[in-house]
Amino acid sequence: AAGQETCTQPSATPATIPGYFEAYATAHVQAEMLKDEPRMAAFRSAVEDNAELFRGKTVLDLGAGTGILSLICARAGAIRVFAIEASAMAQFAKRIIVANGFEGVIEVLNVDADELEQLPGGQKVDIIISEWIGTFLFHESMLPSVLRARDKWLAPNGLLLPDGATLFSASLEHINHKEMELDFFQDVAGFNMSAMVGAWIPAAQQQCVFHKFVNSEVVVLKDISLYNATVADVSVWEATWTTKVTRNDIVSGFVAWFDLQFHRFRGSGKLSFLKTSPTDPCTHWQQTVFYSARDVPVAANEILHGTTRVDVDPSNGRNLRVQFDVTGDSSSINETWFVTGAGC
Repeated sequence: AAGQETCTQPSATPATIPGYFEAYATAHVQAEMLKDEPRMAAFRSAVEDNAELFRGKTVLDLGAGTGILSLICARAGAIRVFAIEASAMAQFAKRIIVANGFEGVIEVLNVDADELEQLPGGQKVDIIISEWIGTFLFHESMLPSVLRARDKWLAPNGLLLPDGATLFSASLEHINHKEMELDFFQDVAGFNMSAMVGAWIPAAQQQCVFHKFVNSEVVVLKDISLYNATVADVSVWEATWTTKVTRNDIVSGFVAWFDLQFHRFRGSGKLSFLKTSPTDPCTHWQQTVFYSARDVPVAANEILHGTTRVDVDPSNGRNLRVQFDVTGDSSSINETWFVTGAGC
C-alpha cells in the first residue's frame, strides 16, 4: 500500500508540559520498561553485538531513567557516558551506577537536555542512545529533544541508536471487544453510565491485538531517519495512503504499531530491530487502537483512501491528536482521537 507524508510546525519542549518529568520518577514506571523483554533485548543487542563501536567512545544517554542503557554502554567499553535524566530518578541512577562500579565512567546529569547548552568540558559525543519512544511511536514528545541534542552534541559521523523508525497502520474488525467495553457502561452497580461512551470512543486504546483482526494490507504512516529528521518533521505531520481490504468484513477502527531500526543508516554496525506488530511478541507499548464511533462494512479487494493527521494535543503537550479521514466504495470514517498513552 502506498503513502505520502507532509509536515508543518514543531511542538513545545518537555519543560513546558506540566508534570512531564515527574511522570518518569516512579519505580513502577521504570520497572514496566525494564521488564519489557523485547525492548531490553533490542537495545542490548544494538550495543553488545557491536561492542567494537563503543570501545573507547563517549556516549550520551538521553532520558537515562535508572541508567540501564548507560550501564550497558559502559560494560561494552565506552570510556565516558553522560546520562541525562531530568526527573528525580537521576538520584537513584547515581546510586545504581555506584553499586555496579561504573561511577568512574558514567556521569549523571540531573538536567533538562533542552536547557543545557554544553556537556561537561564542552565535549561532543560519538554516540547518542535514547529510548525516546512512546505509544504510537511519538507520544511523550521526547523525540524532538533527541534531535536537538544531536544538533548540539553529536560529533561528525557519530552514531544514533536507534537511528530509524517506521510507523504502520491497518484497518481492523474488533466489534466484540468494542461492544464489550461499551456495554460495561450500561450498568455499573445498577446505574446507567452510558454517557461515558462519549469519552471512551475518542481515546485511543493500548491493546495487544491478535493479527486475525487485521483486515487490510498494512500502510506506512511515517518512516524516519534520525540523522536527517527535523523537529518539524516529527511534531506535526500528515500522511496520505491507500490500502486494500483483504476480506468481506467490518471495519471497526484502525490499529497502529512501529518498528525501530538500529544501525540502519550507517552500516558500520550489525542491523537489528525492535518490532511491535500484532505478529510479534507484545511489548509494554502494545499496539494503538483507534475505535470508530460506527462500524463500516467493507468488501474483499475494496480500496480505502486515507489521510492521517498527527499533531500535539493542545490541552496537554505530552499527548497526541490523531485524525483519520478514510473513504471506501460506499462509506467513510472521519474521526479524531487522542493518544494519552498508558505506558512509557
